[in-house]
Amino acid sequence: MSPKPVRLTAIQVEADRVPQGTITLRAILIGLGFSVAFSIIIPYVDVYLSDTFLGAQHLPPGAVFALFFLLVVVNPILRLLNRRWPLSRVELLLIYCMLLFSTLVPGHGSENVFIPIVTMPYYYASPQNHFQDLFFRYIPEWFGPTDPSIITSFNEGLAPGQIIPWHAWWTPLLVWTIFVMLLYGLVLSLAVIFHRQWADGEKLSYPLVALPMEMTRDWSNPFERGSFYANKVMWIGFALAVLVQTQAGLKFYFPAFPGFPLVYDFNRFMQGGALASMGWTPGYIWPCVIGVTILLRSEISFSLWFFAWFNRLEHMLAWVLGFRNVGQTTAQGEPLWLGFQTVGGYMTYVFLAFWVARRHLTEAWQLALSGGRGKDLPLSYRTAMIILGISILGILVWCSAAGLSLWVAVTQIVVYVVIGVALTKVVAESGMLFVQDTLSWLDCLNTLVGTNGVGARNLTVGMFIERNFMTDLRAFIMPSFSQSFKIADLARVDQKRLLGAIIPTILLASVISYYMNMRLLYTHGAVNCNPWMAKYAGLQGFEILASWLRNPVTPGAGALTGLAAGAGFTYWLTRMRQAFVWFPFHPVGFIMMQTYPMKTLWFSTLIGWILKTCILRYGGIRSLVGAVPFFLGLTFGDFFAMVVWLAVDAATGKRNHYLMPG
Repeated sequence: MSPKPVRLTAIQVEADRVPQGTITLRAILIGLGFSVAFSIIIPYVDVYLSDTFLGAQHLPPGAVFALFFLLVVVNPILRLLNRRWPLSRVELLLIYCMLLFSTLVPGHGSENVFIPIVTMPYYYASPQNHFQDLFFRYIPEWFGPTDPSIITSFNEGLAPGQIIPWHAWWTPLLVWTIFVMLLYGLVLSLAVIFHRQWADGEKLSYPLVALPMEMTRDWSNPFERGSFYANKVMWIGFALAVLVQTQAGLKFYFPAFPGFPLVYDFNRFMQGGALASMGWTPGYIWPCVIGVTILLRSEISFSLWFFAWFNRLEHMLAWVLGFRNVGQTTAQGEPLWLGFQTVGGYMTYVFLAFWVARRHLTEAWQLALSGGRGKDLPLSYRTAMIILGISILGILVWCSAAGLSLWVAVTQIVVYVVIGVALTKVVAESGMLFVQDTLSWLDCLNTLVGTNGVGARNLTVGMFIERNFMTDLRAFIMPSFSQSFKIADLARVDQKRLLGAIIPTILLASVISYYMNMRLLYTHGAVNCNPWMAKYAGLQGFEILASWLRNPVTPGAGALTGLAAGAGFTYWLTRMRQAFVWFPFHPVGFIMMQTYPMKTLWFSTLIGWILKTCILRYGGIRSLVGAVPFFLGLTFGDFFAMVVWLAVDAATGKRNHYLMPG
């Protein structure tokens, strides 16, 4: 009797009863080989071409394409050579899990952004911005090179005959890598500790694992009747997504090519007055987002787009009442009462996550003390707690050596944990392809305590940490740990061996991506590369820092008002969901409403929600289940087209071509 396959419903996948293969050395080596390739290719794409991302989201196109290539190209060739040689499902999913890290670690928004950021205050310092007078004396010497010639060649490119000055970079690369690895240890331990609670206790849906699970369901014969690749409905969705992206790509290369745009500017309908106060309102059509939305619970997909507009209505109401621009603003330019709503939301969302998990966390602590391992975990709870403790202690020591006061370093860890737990749970619940936060650690400290209360040294050192690791978290890897553990549950993969393959993947991807970033930035000059990574990611932060030091902020009631309102509203949303099955709102939408991802994803999410609602209303659950392959095909086809266009871009040298959420 053949193993029972994974069966996909509208909202979840079911676990196999028996494993379909075992983890092998060849699978690990193949995964590491892909890791090397992606660690070379992705920095070139993200840093120099500034093009469609192969990674930088939690369902990475590069990983999906590699899985497809292994299934329909490599495995048939291996089968022709020897029927025992094809990669098993466990091997394929192991490689995919490794790719979740090897496509994120080298990519846009990941931790390697510290390389250009440490040079920025020196390169962009001028008599007008007074960077040197305001905060240079607080920057530790080992944060980065300070020699003007080294800084200039980094940003403007090496002159003929020059070589990369590695001698000036060994210490900064080493000390920042230590900090990165401490952060990775922190999120790994948190992912292990919360996994059983989220996967079994709360039964989160993990919608982003549905596509790789379904792609590998009939791994032994992917084109047999009833399989994912033999489903005509899936190929219709695939073809539609490819058609949409093909016409968009041709229009990018040939502007006169007839076709329809994939982005609509709704601001043209909101000219002047209260409507204009809503701010930037684009409408992007991304087939992959529409495809994922069909897998979400309706209250989640509804809340994501609804609260994106709720936030805009708040802006309009504030303009009508005359206090849109009254008083202090956040670092992002929001009024304090509005910007701090989501701060309160994040804190309450994570507090409730810990509160709901209190029994599980108590059991985990007891198992850690007794030495028990727990059910199907990559690490024992004792080991996870030890790694958590070492990571926290190491971060405190590192921050102290950099000049942070102990209390400020503690707040940094607390905020990072809040952001990490919140965003990882958001991905597991909502299937957002990429996430970012609006919870600015330094903005909170500076607003609630005051500039003088925090101190210039703390703000300066803290700004490096925040802009390096807490500002652009779209390639944050804690969701990759969480998704990998869920995939291991579903396919009965040995979790310990899985983690044993993931760790060298992370280390390898980190080292190679550091080298590639250094080589690309010195060869082409940072100012000629991706403007976010090579300029704005750090420069905006140092401009904010200079503004704070020139005009110290004093604590105000506006921030506390917004924080309390956001916390109370998030708690109310949670309680209402618990009390009433019909309640249509989910707190995920509220805490994400001000983020860049929701400003770009809301329109496609709305389209997906409307389609799912119509299918359920007029066709019922059976029709929805039958439509799921079509929507998975949309996502699959969208990613396939992205990779093809990326190859075309690389061959032609075309830059700034975006065909995915970015």
